[in-house]
Amino acid sequence: MMGFVQNLFILLLLVKTSVLEEYERFTIKEEKQDPHPLVNLANSLNHRLTTLSSPHGILLVKDLRNYYNLLSDVYRLLTRKDGAEIVKGFKVYDELEKQGGPIHLNVTFDFFKLKRKYNWADSVEVQDVKEIIMLTKELWEDIQDRVVHLRSGQPEPEPVEESTIDWTPFLREVSSGSEVSHY
Repeated sequence: MMGFVQNLFILLLLVKTSVLEEYERFTIKEEKQDPHPLVNLANSLNHRLTTLSSPHGILLVKDLRNYYNLLSDVYRLLTRKDGAEIVKGFKVYDELEKQGGPIHLNVTFDFFKLKRKYNWADSVEVQDVKEIIMLTKELWEDIQDRVVHLRSGQPEPEPVEESTIDWTPFLREVSSGSEVSHY
């Protein structure tokens, strides 16, 4: 009797194993998708900013601008009325959020080393890099705010009508005459 139980147990184990193998053979395996180009570009920028490995500084500035432009496309998707467009924006946002946002924005690097590495004679290029990074951070914050708003399910605020007030008397020309400041 004991031999019969052991044989039955082994038979059941073999059947279970073969059934699992057949199941795995016929299940559709989910293909791993390549990350969004923004994720790849952020990784590249992060590496190049931390190691200063880019052969040409102008390419670094160009890619920082390119990243900003691509990220602004994500923001535009999230502000559309079309649900399919918003879903596309969410997909990219979720990929970026998985890695903590645009990772190259969290890099600490020495602007003096950047200037020296790329032989930037004046600080215009360094200012460009600082400005692009600052604008990208602001854009990322706007995207995060938009996502929070969309996920909250609150309706869109009513558009504000353009003001008909003539603000000209409130503008003051600066002594040079070329700049205008607002009060």
